Parts: sequence; structure tokens; C-alpha cells
Amino acid sequence: MTLRSIQNQSFKDIEIIIVDDGSIKEKIEDIFEAMKDDNRIILLKHKERKTTLLTRVDGIRYASGEYIIQIDQDDMYLTNLLFETLYKKAKELNVDLIQYTHWSNDNPNFLKSERPPMPSNVIIKQPELRTAFLAGGGNRLLYCKIRMIWDFFVRRTIFLDAIKDLGDEYLNHVYRLYEDTLMMFELSQVAYSYYFMDNDMGYRHCTFNSGKNKAKNENEEKEILAKNQLLFIKLLFIIYTGN
Repeated sequence: MTLRSIQNQSFKDIEIIIVDDGSIKEKIEDIFEAMKDDNRIILLKHKERKTTLLTRVDGIRYASGEYIIQIDQDDMYLTNLLFETLYKKAKELNVDLIQYTHWSNDNPNFLKSERPPMPSNVIIKQPELRTAFLAGGGNRLLYCKIRMIWDFFVRRTIFLDAIKDLGDEYLNHVYRLYEDTLMMFELSQVAYSYYFMDNDMGYRHCTFNSGKNKAKNENEEKEILAKNQLLFIKLLFIIYTGN
């Protein structure tokens, strides 16, 4: 379902990079079968399991296209026109980041629209973009209010700049929940422009069947979030002091 929603996109000039981070045998067999008829599919396989962030980074580094869009293994695109629409808009506006609407499955029978807390159909440029993603203050820790990376269309060179700026310290030590939040903040620092395309064309995120990064319990989730917030604050200090 996930792979088919990519293959069926009207925009055909794409690389379909799949990073195997410990998939079950049946899933890999399905991919091998799809590769027989679609030479756009590229399979990368980890010898040992990594975090979701490092898995994404490996795919980004291997890619050669102009823009990158990411999808998790249990999600799907809701329209075949999404890639074509995003690419045309990115070229028309010459923006680095385009965010679009996604739909969440809190249960298998219900879809709800998820729109980011950002102005729609407006280009945000630097230096405003550096603070546009920030939330918090008062009794809350300063944090990034854009927490998901899968509803973004990103210029590849900007992704590579973000990875380079994060460095091995962050890539290897970010804890296994809320990893995308740190990457989204870094993208907001290195990108020159952002645009939220507000329409019903988008992506279905399956939350009722989340993957390997699910916390064991509420206390573990709070602990991991607190550790990542400390990394985030350290990252903020480095960026804003130039250290």
C-alpha cells in the first residue's frame, strides 16, 4: 500500500529509496518483487538497526534528486497528484521547504486533518524563518512546534546542510523519540524559505499502528522528551552564539 501510493504518482521522474532497518522477511520479499518491474526502486540495507533519524539520513545522503519527500512504512499518499503539485509549486515559488496537509489515523476507521500552526499560502523567509518554528516560553521549555518531517517537500541541498550542521554528536546521540523535531528545527535554520500549501491533498499518517520508536510507557516517553529537549536547547545555544 505504501509503495504502491508512491509508484502511482503522476510525477514519474523520481528515485524510490527504501532503507531497510530490520524489516521482516515478507516485507523485503515484496520489495524485491516490486523491483522486478520498477527500476526506480533502490533498496539500502542496514547491517545493524539504527534510529529512525539515522535511517532517514542514510536515504537522504544516497539520493540524487533535487527535492526529497519522506514516508514511513505504514503510511500512504492520498492522491496521485501530490508529487507533481509540490514540485510545480516549489519551482514556481523557488522555496526550500514546502509543508502540506496530512491526515492522521488515531484509529483505523477515522481520519482527521492535521494542519501546522503556520500561516498558509505565504512564503516565510529568513531571518523570520529562524524563529517561526519555535514554541514555548513561560513555564514551558522552548521547543520546535513543527514536529513531523513526513509532510514536507525539501530541497535536497538544504537537507544535506542540516545534516552537516547537526554533526555526529546529534545524529548519534538523539534519543529515539521526537527525533524529527530536532531535524525540523535545524531545517528552519539552514533553509532560506518556507511555504505551507493549505489544501486537502496530502498524506495519511498511521498513528494507531506506530513503529519501532514507541515508548514503553508514559514515564519513558517523558524521560526521552526531556533528554531531547536538553539537546535542543544546546543546539539553540550553538546556533545563536555561533559557537
